[in-house]
Amino acid sequence: SNAFAQKDPEPIAKDDALVQRLIALSKTTRSIAAAFTQEKYLSVLRDPLESDGLFSYERPGRMRWEVTTPERMVALVDHKSVRIFEKGNEQAVNAVDRQVYDAITDMIEGIISGSLLSGNSMKISYFKVSEGLLVIADPLDSRMAKRLKEVRLVFDKETLMLHELRMDQPNGDHTVTRF
Repeated sequence: SNAFAQKDPEPIAKDDALVQRLIALSKTTRSIAAAFTQEKYLSVLRDPLESDGLFSYERPGRMRWEVTTPERMVALVDHKSVRIFEKGNEQAVNAVDRQVYDAITDMIEGIISGSLLSGNSMKISYFKVSEGLLVIADPLDSRMAKRLKEVRLVFDKETLMLHELRMDQPNGDHTVTRF
């Protein structure tokens, strides 16, 4: 089932027990690893681009994002350094790539540490949905808002693990990643 198709998410406050459980869990989490499937919806393409891969993250600031299909690509982030490998060869990383991976790493760090839920860079709203907890984050920073309109995160109601991540861009393109 798709969490975003749900008709009536129920708004809840930050002091709701479900939100507080997520915040408590995030304080003790140091690392995560998961397989993912990703669909990129681009206005210039009729069908979404689909990929599968493996993701791992270790606090603070270390991430590995590996796409296994359709073409192998590995991105390694260690604090502010970004390395990208395609078909086994290291690629030059331009300033835009670095900015994108920095932003993704910061966001993941924020999700895992709980700072995203309490920081000032995003306006955060919480909702109860059938799957669990929906968190909607809208960027308050104007530079970030040029690249990112909204982030939606769905956490499993039992485990509170991130189940689905949707990132919407201002031009209507969006990416849905399921873990």
